[in-house]
This record gives sequence, C-alpha cells and structure tokens, in this order.
Amino acid sequence: MTMTIQAMTPDASLFDRSSHERALREIGRSIRARTTERLQDSRIEADLGAWIIDYAAFIDAARARRKSPIAASASSLFVLVLQTEHAALTEKEIDAASALELYGLSLTLFDAVQDDELDPPFCDVGPHVATNAALSMFLLACHGLTALGDCGTESQRKYIREAVLHHSLLAGSAQHRDLLSRRPRSLDEAIAQASGKTSLHALAAELAAIHAGASLERVARYRSLGRETALLRQLGNDLRDLTSRWSSRDIANGKLTLPMAYVLFGDSPDLATLLESAISAKPPREAEARQALAESGAMAAIRRLLHAIARSLDETGRDLGLRSAPMALFMDFIDGFVKDQLERASRAGSCKE
Repeated sequence: MTMTIQAMTPDASLFDRSSHERALREIGRSIRARTTERLQDSRIEADLGAWIIDYAAFIDAARARRKSPIAASASSLFVLVLQTEHAALTEKEIDAASALELYGLSLTLFDAVQDDELDPPFCDVGPHVATNAALSMFLLACHGLTALGDCGTESQRKYIREAVLHHSLLAGSAQHRDLLSRRPRSLDEAIAQASGKTSLHALAAELAAIHAGASLERVARYRSLGRETALLRQLGNDLRDLTSRWSSRDIANGKLTLPMAYVLFGDSPDLATLLESAISAKPPREAEARQALAESGAMAAIRRLLHAIARSLDETGRDLGLRSAPMALFMDFIDGFVKDQLERASRAGSCKE
C-alpha cells in the first residue's frame, strides 16, 4: 500500500466540510485495510485473527447503528490533528492510525471480559479466548504506536513512548479500581477516574500533535482537548446505559457511574444512602437507584457538567484555530454529541436548568 496525502489547509476560505469528510472516509477504509493486514500476521493463529476481524466488524456495525459520525473515532482524530498541523499522511501514519484502532478494540474487549458482557464472536468462544485476543491486539497496537517515532527526533521518540505508557497505565488503574468496586473519595476523584477509563482520544490527539512537530504549548492543548473528549464520551456511556435499555447494566453490576457519584457526593445523605443500598443489594434494586438519581437532581448537575465541558472544548478549539481547519469535523461531532447527551440527561431523570 502506498499512500501520501498532503495536509489540508486550515484557511477558512478554502475549507470544505463535505470534501474533507469524503477524504476522511477514504482514509478510514485504508486504516481498516491496514488493520486487517496486521491481524494476518503469521505469528497470530488464523482463527484468532479471524475472530478479531469479526469483532471489529461487529463494533463498526454498532457504531453505524448509533449513527456515529466518521470524525468520532480516535483514528479519525489522529488524522485530523495531523492534517490541521500541516503534516503529510503516509503509510507510517496509516500504520499508527490502525494501531490506535487496535488499541481501542483491545481495551473495549478487556472491559467486556471483565464486565461479563462479551459480544460476538467472543460470546461463543468464552472469556479466556477473548482475553488472549485483547492481549494480542494490545501488543500489536503498542508496537505500531511506538514505531511512529522511529523516523522522528530522539525527543519525539521518547515522548511517544512515554505517552503510550502513561495513557495505558491510567486506563489500567481506572479499570482496576472499577474491578475492586473501589469508591472514589470525592466528586473530583470520580470525574478524574471516569476520564482515565477512556483515555484513547487523549492519546490519539497527543501522539498526532507531537509527531506533526507542533509546539509543546499546542501539544498540551491537544492533550487537554483529548482528555475532555474522553470525559464527554464516558458521560455518554453512562447516560446511554440509563436511557437505551429496559434495565441498566451499570446498576445491575453495582457500578458507580458519574451520575451516581453526583448523588453520593450531593447534598442529600438520605438519597446517597438509598442509592448505595440499592446498587449494593443482591440483586441490585434498580427502581430505588433510579429514584435516587431522579430526586437528587443529579441529571441537572450532569447537564451543567456537559455545558462546562462543551464551553472548555470550544475555547480550546478556538485557541488552536480548529473551527476553520480539518479539525472542524471533529468539533462538529463534539457539538452534536453534547446536544445528544443533554437530551439523554433530560430523559434519564426529571431536572431543571
């Protein structure tokens, strides 16, 4: 595969969303093709590679059903940051983008194993095979991501290695606390823990910016944008669980989500006790948990948090000049995502601005 796509201009007068979105879809097809090539490595058992490919297709189909925009994925964010920072897109960058896809899939599969929520095809072959598949993807991903620095400066190579390690350990620590049902000690700690669980977008934005040769100040702003996007997506996961099913898996598993944290660290000890008792019961008492969420005003607090994240992301985007650059596609996704989550929060409980 030979591919070189020059960086797209951030000039507002020349920026065309439709043409950029078409180009991004074409790049996405190249990334998926490269991902499939990686999984055909002779050192990976053929059936294992095939199962991982089927799993990736299942996840893609789920995204399509949710009508997720093309710009929503971490690999798309990686590409858009490169283009906004005037970096060319070659086979090396496509390799790294496919590694990000594998990285995200591996963390999703690890989480599914630990939550006993396996999707096809791994629900048919069991958690042990699924864990091995997730490990294989994670190792391939880390190899592909660290290779991004091979042709860079020594400082870039060091930065990329440390970034991959840093975000991976953050994700592992957050998952560890989840597995042990270790409760945060404050609302701020709960928010930080939620952000750490979904650090993929922060890693994507940071790697692209440093690889493109952006200034350390811009790298830091992209990192901030990625972290806040991670928190936004975790909020989306929490709200979707409360609104998209007849029953909540998070409540059924006794998980403390961000909406629940607002109850536990809120102004009503009685409602906090009711929620804690409901999610700790065997089996959990979902009706009581939902009552605590509704009566506490937690969803109003979630709406305020969503507005605050949106304002911060908009400010960061404007500081970086992203509204008139290829990254505008990602900022458009953020705008739509926030709107959707505000509507979900309204449905999840009675709340007033």
